[in-house]
Amino acid sequence: QADTERKVALYGLSQTIAATLIAGRAQYHQSVLAGNTASNGFAAAVQSLTNHLAHGGLSLHDAGQQALGRLYGVVEAQAATTAHADIFRLLAVFSALMFLSSFLLKANKPGWGASVPVH
Repeated sequence: QADTERKVALYGLSQTIAATLIAGRAQYHQSVLAGNTASNGFAAAVQSLTNHLAHGGLSLHDAGQQALGRLYGVVEAQAATTAHADIFRLLAVFSALMFLSSFLLKANKPGWGASVPVH
């Protein structure tokens, strides 16, 4: 039972570490993507979406707020996707290193150890 509790604790710890890494990377990517919102292309996208929503029946102010909110959602989704890709890449590198380091272990030679009494 103690072994099972230890496994559950390790699993929870690994999930916590992964979630923390993903959140940190998502914040980083969101700040990088937010830097692009000062471009003319972003302003044109906001204006275009605002006009589209205003023609759909929203007031100009509400359409502008709705457009900014929707584009912010796109930025958040892109940041989260890129963060997951970063962590997946990191885990792939660690897995490759562990695989390669397994060749540095001493070979197991069955039968060369001490005898084990059987009940």
